[in-house]
Amino acid sequence: MKKLTQYSLGMALIFMTFVFIVGCSNEDSATMLVSEFRDYIEKDDGEGLYENSVADDDVYWTVDDAANVVTMLNDNDDENAELMGVLAAQGQHYDADGDKNKAYDLYDDVTKVSPFYIDKEEGEYIIRVRTYDVTLVTEPGAEVEFLDDTYTANDDGEIYLGKLGPGHYEVKGTVETEDGELEADDSFFMFDFETFTQTEFLNFETE
Repeated sequence: MKKLTQYSLGMALIFMTFVFIVGCSNEDSATMLVSEFRDYIEKDDGEGLYENSVADDDVYWTVDDAANVVTMLNDNDDENAELMGVLAAQGQHYDADGDKNKAYDLYDDVTKVSPFYIDKEEGEYIIRVRTYDVTLVTEPGAEVEFLDDTYTANDDGEIYLGKLGPGHYEVKGTVETEDGELEADDSFFMFDFETFTQTEFLNFETE
């Protein structure tokens, strides 16, 4: 994950204070969504985040995932500050007049980053859930259980797990070897800010 520079993050947090004051006076503003997102975190409201964010139809995203995200952000001040800084930059990217907002952009295009991002749909601003395309790499022929489905790794040891939203995921598997059956399990958290095609690994270790 690419972290913001200290300067950029500082500018984002300073600007976030400003956009909360200005944006919250306009119910139709993109900045209002930043304030609402902050409230979901502060109130530990995973259900609110789930119900008020939009995922693509083919993306796995549940209320439990939203609750895991809220818990993680409450426990991780750095991740929380980075996400809120980027959302603030996205809000002012839409709400500021002319090009003056570009001075605060943390990336070349702030609308193309972050596990959650502000989008415009049918004339209204929405919080959209990021789509991660995830492939698992493990032993060829391994049987893997993920999200109540069973997969078999191909000859390259790859399994395409699908399109996932931000959140915590667990995977476990078995593989037959000359010494018998081996078992393995692991977990991962989807929350990258820039890379949305992800590779995860399930390793089988022998003594």
